Amino acid sequence: MSWKKIFFWSFLIVFLSLLEYRLMLLSHIRHIENIVQAALGITIGEPHWRVYQNRLFGPFSVKYIADFFQVSYIHGYIFVVIGLHIVKNLLFFHLATKLTQNYKLAARYTLFFVAAFLLLQDASWLYLWDYLDIITYTFFIYAVLTYKKTWYFWIIFAIALINKESALFITLWMILDALIVKKENSYLSFQFTWDKNLPRLFSGVILCVAGILFVEYVREALFVKSVMGEGTQFTGIEHGKYAHVKFFQNIDNFIINLHSPTFLLNFLVNGLLLAIPLFVLFNIKKLNDVTYKLSVIFLLIFSFIFVFGFTNEIRVYSILIPFFIFLALDFSGRIKEQNC
Repeated sequence: MSWKKIFFWSFLIVFLSLLEYRLMLLSHIRHIENIVQAALGITIGEPHWRVYQNRLFGPFSVKYIADFFQVSYIHGYIFVVIGLHIVKNLLFFHLATKLTQNYKLAARYTLFFVAAFLLLQDASWLYLWDYLDIITYTFFIYAVLTYKKTWYFWIIFAIALINKESALFITLWMILDALIVKKENSYLSFQFTWDKNLPRLFSGVILCVAGILFVEYVREALFVKSVMGEGTQFTGIEHGKYAHVKFFQNIDNFIINLHSPTFLLNFLVNGLLLAIPLFVLFNIKKLNDVTYKLSVIFLLIFSFIFVFGFTNEIRVYSILIPFFIFLALDFSGRIKEQNC
């Protein structure tokens, strides 16, 4: 493709990204100071919750950029967010083009990518690590679909880990990829292959343990206090010593949203909860070994969100966007065969 066409498609994606940013800001303008403060608090050891303290990449990137250009933190934050919108969408478009070898198709799915992000906006919160989750997992899924070497996943994991503890799912995939192979002509059956890829297996286990230790070390070393206010009653869970277990609360919300709908149409969240696993299950016949393992990680992340995340705060599902879009591309037969 000529440079003129490349410029045209890139310009189109950048323009789409700026529109997406504008709609995002319109949704959150009333809460933007609180959102920015959530990032700033991490840089001084005063996040909302202790479990946020290890999410270093975005907040400290804003701090260094703001210091370098000698602007306020909030101005640095806005510029970084604009950049993240552009990077997120250009990255997806570029990788989708490489996988499909079709610019128009990649642009169409980039539009779906943007639409899914806007659909999953929460009424109050959107964090820097939400953007970076999408970006790192876009890289990760592309690496899986193109059979990258193990060292490639080490790099993605290292970057993802300083963003959020969700990076640990990458190590789970490494372990899974080394241990099992999907049986041909079956639905969900698989067989163990202990000696398939021992370096990937061992590095997955080591990185998983190291990642857990790193997350807890950073939280313990950098956390000073929560800024939730004097009226907040802390428990071990809320203070961040353990995970936020929201499973039963989410079940209650699920029931309430169905039998007592409001003008916010929260029952649409329940529709999303049902659609996400059904999307994979309805396409079981199309799964090969690669997409089978991706789908397992996809469902694991979904399950963790339901157990540990507040699912009415729908932004927590944003990490699933690249999984959903790339799997949709694969299930439709649009991804060209990649070299192993």
